[in-house]
Amino acid sequence: MHKFVAISAAAALAAGAMSGSALAAEKLLRVGVGAMPPFKGNAFTGNGPPGVFLWNALHNTVTDIDDKGNVQPQVASRWQNVDPQTWRFTIRPNVPFHNGKTADARAVVDAIAFLQTDKGKTFSVSRNIVNAGIVSATAVDPMTVEIKTSRPNPIVPTQISILPVFEPLHFAEVGADKFALEPVGAGPFKLERWTPNGVLLARHDGYWKGKPKLDRVEFIEIPEGPARVQALISGQIDVDHAITPDAFELVKRAGGRVDDSPAPRVMGISLVSNGQKDDRGQKTPFADKRVRRAVNLAVDRKAIIDGILGGLGRPGTTAATSASYGFVDLPPYPYDPTEAKRLLKEAGYENGFKLTVQATVTDPSLRLMYEQAVNDINKNTPIKAELVPITFAVWLQHYQQGTWDGDGFGFGYFLAPEMDAQAAFNGASCDKKPVVSIYYCDQEEYKLLERVKVEFDPAKRKALIADLLKMHYDNSPILVLIETRDTMGVGKRVKNFKNVNLKINYDEIDLDG
Repeated sequence: MHKFVAISAAAALAAGAMSGSALAAEKLLRVGVGAMPPFKGNAFTGNGPPGVFLWNALHNTVTDIDDKGNVQPQVASRWQNVDPQTWRFTIRPNVPFHNGKTADARAVVDAIAFLQTDKGKTFSVSRNIVNAGIVSATAVDPMTVEIKTSRPNPIVPTQISILPVFEPLHFAEVGADKFALEPVGAGPFKLERWTPNGVLLARHDGYWKGKPKLDRVEFIEIPEGPARVQALISGQIDVDHAITPDAFELVKRAGGRVDDSPAPRVMGISLVSNGQKDDRGQKTPFADKRVRRAVNLAVDRKAIIDGILGGLGRPGTTAATSASYGFVDLPPYPYDPTEAKRLLKEAGYENGFKLTVQATVTDPSLRLMYEQAVNDINKNTPIKAELVPITFAVWLQHYQQGTWDGDGFGFGYFLAPEMDAQAAFNGASCDKKPVVSIYYCDQEEYKLLERVKVEFDPAKRKALIADLLKMHYDNSPILVLIETRDTMGVGKRVKNFKNVNLKINYDEIDLDG
């Protein structure tokens, strides 16, 4: 099996890569990814893997988030709150696009306006604009953007860290579909050509932060994890965007290293506790907080970390990650099967019930994590749990429409790009849109969340977030598993590599030899 996978990887590399002799004198960074983004270079389509690895080389965003969850300048150099529903952003001077034109207020205004059209609303970033309550953006002058919101919103600068800055004239001329194939941004690298199994980018010499050290970056699609590891070890690629613990020692023995950084997510099993179940005509068992707490006590998280994740990660507790703004370090749920059974009996489920967990399990570690959680529930409680693998397309349809076939689904909390604790509640609260898809709603939590969303004083807002996270923890709406780590394989000739919230510092990376 491994021999076949390695051969297929070599064939894929040979088909897409430029010849070694032609690039011998150049600094070419080759990044192995499990898949190329289906919408190519259009960063309006999302903010997660695999697309984020390519988009952050091509595009800059209005603002950025650092490794502490704090908002930082990027294309916008500064901002000010004019009134509770008005923000003004000053665009950094002399930020050139790949085609030589210069970023200005129009780039931001046109981007927001497009995301509010019928076509724009089909793209994921549009939902972030809606969540921020943004209703309009206008150019006060060529370098100043005024953003209006439908409600007071203290974290607009944080929330638009997802907004990529495209060259507006080119986008208007070619349209969203063609732009995906001919992207023009302000990032450190620009499109050279699409390859049969990836893309080749060339250095953007005019990049506003300074000319990158690399000449080119090539992204190569290698779906099989073992094949990417073999390609990394053999020197056919320089970075593997995601390696599993079983490959750590192989990479290290070959002279490479494992880049281990906090991930912007807490993995878990979201519990459907809101509304009626059509097939039973009764409330889901997870409407009872005691039942939700019971499954949290039934799972041995330390065993998952040690046995599946190579010792990396920490037991999940709250809706926020330790690298996000507003994080509160609460104690993990204890592993206590006896108390889990007692709570189920007290809630009237001494004989258990059927629990179907639907999840996408293409990542091996994620699959093993979910399997272990389901096995623990079956072993330690009378609940009859089953893991049902589904494709991401099916999962997304259920998530958006609220049409889950069972009482649990693989998700947890995802905080990128905002890295603000409030972002976790876009899904796990009464705030989820559309309303039909709400899977958890607690009115007391929601009242507190509403206060968080309008508090402009940073100290008061942090205190409210702490109260909200503690209340959410006590309500146990999700079977939280692990606050995971992003582990990437980095080849021995790569220098200055860094990953922060799935953003790789392509402009700072250098190569030996």
